[in-house]
This record gives sequence, structure tokens and C-alpha cells, in this order.
Amino acid sequence: MMRLLLLSCLLSTVLGSVKAQADFPYRLLIIEKPLVGLPGLHSYAYGQLGSNTFFFGGRTNGIHARQPFRAFPPAAANERLYCLDWLTDSAFSVALDVLPQAMREQLSASNFNFHQSGQHLIISGGYGFSESRQQFITYPQLLRIDLYKLKENLQQQTSIAAAFELLVDTFFAVTGGQLGKIGTDYYLAAGHLFNGRYNPMGPNHGPGFEQRYTNQIRVFQLSPPNEPLQHTVGKAFTDPIELHRRDYNLVPQLFENEQFGYTLFSGVFQHTADLPYLHPVDVLPGKMRTYHYFLQQLSHYHSARVPLYDRRTGAMHNLFFGGISRFYPGTDGLKSDSDVPFVNTISRVTREGHFHSEYLHPERMPALLGASAEFLLQSGLPLLHNEIISLADINSDSVLLGHIVGGIRSELPNAFTTNQTEKTAASATVYALYLVRDSSAEAQLVPRIQLPLPNEFSIVKHKRHGVQITFPVAATDSSLHYLVSTPTGELLEKGQLNELESGQQRVTFDLRKYPKAQKLHFTLVYNHSFFMTLSFDPTLRKR
Repeated sequence: MMRLLLLSCLLSTVLGSVKAQADFPYRLLIIEKPLVGLPGLHSYAYGQLGSNTFFFGGRTNGIHARQPFRAFPPAAANERLYCLDWLTDSAFSVALDVLPQAMREQLSASNFNFHQSGQHLIISGGYGFSESRQQFITYPQLLRIDLYKLKENLQQQTSIAAAFELLVDTFFAVTGGQLGKIGTDYYLAAGHLFNGRYNPMGPNHGPGFEQRYTNQIRVFQLSPPNEPLQHTVGKAFTDPIELHRRDYNLVPQLFENEQFGYTLFSGVFQHTADLPYLHPVDVLPGKMRTYHYFLQQLSHYHSARVPLYDRRTGAMHNLFFGGISRFYPGTDGLKSDSDVPFVNTISRVTREGHFHSEYLHPERMPALLGASAEFLLQSGLPLLHNEIISLADINSDSVLLGHIVGGIRSELPNAFTTNQTEKTAASATVYALYLVRDSSAEAQLVPRIQLPLPNEFSIVKHKRHGVQITFPVAATDSSLHYLVSTPTGELLEKGQLNELESGQQRVTFDLRKYPKAQKLHFTLVYNHSFFMTLSFDPTLRKR
């Protein structure tokens, strides 16, 4: 019998005033769903076809240990294909030994970038141990998997090899990013290249490693499925500040005029601290944009998430389930933990036009879980662009949205930083998520952080070789860092501004120490939270 997990304690005093959710009159119901044959998995890739879900790669242990020799044991890499039938709530596994070694090795990796387009699942990159190279690598290749052929081969008990195509190119050597598609263009967003064993002491300690953030959204197209697999590279977006992130949530969105795109929510790590970004980045056809004046205070790591759009109000709702977060609710407001712990919160970011609001839902995850989990949409739901649930087209008072599958479950909030990673595990429990109409449903509006105004910042040429930035400092500002970068993606300098008094302040930078460039970007980072970027063109007097 299913075990009911209706978690509905209200937090009437945690975040201040309660806002009745007239714009989101629903409560969430989470029910544990027993399945047979599916192991605990996290950081995997999946594709869906009808009542079947296919799982590739990922890991069967918990979060990686901090010691290089224990961090990613090959024995805990998932080397099998799991096929789940939702009609029977059971799964079976298949060995992948009929595939060429290059394909097999990539499909045992984790933290892929993947996207399903029709009946084809696209998997690129991923990090894992390559037996042929005898080292840990980020795979420089892309797979296209025909799920219809795969299902047919499995049913007929014939070789599955014909369902897989491989494309090798260092362009795809990315892990911890995510993959989306707008029109015919694929967007490989952010992430990094990581070769070698993980070592928290840095790349030059112990066995050492190579790490390079892409600082890009790479755009490409693939040849049609009836032609040999090839790719064409489009124009990339490059930004060493905004796109220096990985392990974030890429969520499908409908923007103004119902234009389809994606938003990068949060992600790690900042240049000046091992902390997550708080502001989002939008990806639209042919462009990207940032929202520095909204800071997401809950849910900062890749987790299960659900996008819902209400065309009656134009509101875009984004639900986030558990995971890892810098902030969490305490008895007298949000608490900050620089160790970024596991949490059980369920939060929502709602965007109406260009305005964002964040809510803490009264429901909770049944444990500290959700990090590196995925949300699998229920078939038959009314969808927009095949990825976003259409709230206006849901007529019943209770509807099954889908299932939260896998992820990391932890017994302790800070199991990673306290070197107790044995207290974490890959979750083998599947949770069904229901949306229940309830006009009395309430959630806590997360108070917005008070931020300086744009008109308080300016940048002008100063004397012959300098540039002067004017900016505000508040008495509550505990740290202020700066970054200097170029439009082509090069980070030239970073540092901290010390001993600043409250009020308007001025800092001068000597342009002679930077290579000559048409434009420079100067970014101020307040309290590892708020980013403000000012651009300076040396051919102009001021900007």
C-alpha cells in the first residue's frame, strides 16, 4: 500500500507575512510510489516514450567523497540501461556490451547534458572513468539514441546497437551543463570540462586535474535522423561572469508574448567564493539576458523542478524540490550557511512579465533529498512546447503531474563538508507529485533583498589612463569584490575592495595594466550575492 506523504505544516512565522496564493491556488501532494527493479540513481540521463522511461548512466552511491581516491569509484557508476514500464511499475536492466567501447564508456558517466527531441534522446559530454584511457575524463562526444528503435529492439530481443549514433568532437566535452532546444538550434548551456580525479585542494595537489568552465552557451544544429550524424556550430554567447556556472537548473520558460526559451536558475561556483549564483540568466532565440535585481534565495543546485504556465494570468511558475541551498528557513527568517547544505524545502519562483517573486511552500520533501534528481512528466498532460505544463488546460481538481526519481538522499545537512559522505546515498524511492486545487492554499512570500539602485552606479574616464567607478556602500555590506573581464570571455583581474565606509564611494582602475580592448566589463559583487556590471569603451569619454 502506498505510504502517504502529505506534508502540510504552515510556516506562519518563519518568513513574515503570509500571502494567500490567488495566483497559484494549489497545494502539492507527494506520495511514495513503490517500483520494482529500479536502483537508486542520481546524475543520470533519461528519455521517455509512451509508458516507458529509459535511464542511462549516473551513479548508484551518494555524493562524491572529498578524497581523490574515493571521490568517484568506478564500481558505483551505472553501466546498464534501465527500462521502466509505468503500466506495471517495474523495471528491467540490459547490458550495453553490444555497443562500441566509446559509447559504452560515455554511457557509464554522470552529469550529462541531455535533451529529448521527439523520439530521439541527445546525450553529450558527461564525466567518468574511461577504461580505454585509464583516467577520468569529460567525454568529447555526443550520442543520438532513437528511443523507438530501442524499444522495438528490446521487445524483439534483438541487438540495440542500431538505435545509437556517435559523434566525436571536443566541442561536446562539457559536464555539469544542460542542453535545451529552441526551434532547430540546440543550446549547450554553461558547464565545465573536468579531466582527472576530483581534489578539493585544487588542480596542482595530489593526482591533479584540469578544469575549465566553458563560460559559454554553445549553439549547434544536428543533421536529420535519416542522415549521418553531423553537427553545425552556430554563434556562441560568451560571458566569463554570468556563465561561469554548473550544476544549476535549466528550466523551460514562456517569456513575454509567450516566446519560448529557458532560464538558468542559480548554479555554482562564483569566481570570488565557493558559493552559488543567486540571479538567473534567460536564454531566448539568439540571445541571453540577466536579471540582477532578482536574487533566488532557495534551491541553488540541480534538482527536480517543474515548469507551469498560466495563460489566463501570464504567470510562469517554476517549482523546485529539495536539493542543496545556501539559505534555508529558520525560526526567525532565512538562515545562511556558506557550506550550502542539503535541504528539504519546496520553493517556487513566479515570473510575471519582468517581475520575479519567490515563495516557500508549506509542503516539505520527506527527507533531505532532491539534489541531482529529475522530474519525469506524466504522459497525457496538456503541454506547451512539449516541456511546460499548461495550467489553464487542467480541468480536474487533482492531477498527477509526474514523478521525482532518484537524486541524492542525505542523513545530514552538511554531510559533504564534514566528510561524512557515507551518510548519503542514491535515492531508490520514487515520489508521485499531485497538484490539488485549493483556493485556501498559502505559501510564504520570501522577502526581497534590498539592493542598490542602478542610478547609484556610474563609470567615467579618469585622467589619462584611468577609469573611475562610483558605487554605493551600505553599513550592512560585509564584503565587496570586483571582476574585470572582456566581451570575448577573458577574466583579466579579480580582487576585493577593503575598508570602505558607507555612502557613495569611488574607485579608480589603471587601464594600462589591461590589454588594449574595445570594451572592458567591471563587475562589482556585493556580499557574494548581488552583481552589478558596468561597461567601459576606451574610445568614449564616458558611458
